[in-house]
Amino acid sequence: MPETPKIQNGWSEYAHTILSKIEELHKDNKQTQKDIAEIKLAIVKLEINKEEVNSLRDWKREVSDIWSPKNMDSAHREIYIQKGKWSTVWGVIIALQVIWGVIIAYLKLK
Repeated sequence: MPETPKIQNGWSEYAHTILSKIEELHKDNKQTQKDIAEIKLAIVKLEINKEEVNSLRDWKREVSDIWSPKNMDSAHREIYIQKGKWSTVWGVIIALQVIWGVIIAYLKLK
């Protein structure tokens, strides 16, 4: 009969060892699940950033197409052409006023 308690003690120790290993695995599993959740969150953030980068890239491409150096140079020249036309118009108006003033002064002197 003395052998029966040894066998029971052996099974009891084995059961405790197995239980402690299962508890360790359970803790590791919970930590792994937390890590996976953090990785999923990081992936979602990266996808959001990717969409923002793609949106900004498309916007930059559109702006670059509209305001390319060639287009900017063309717009610059057009602005100065318009500015020159207005300067000419004002010059003609002032010249006509001076001529008209000279004519009126000449007619008053006669």
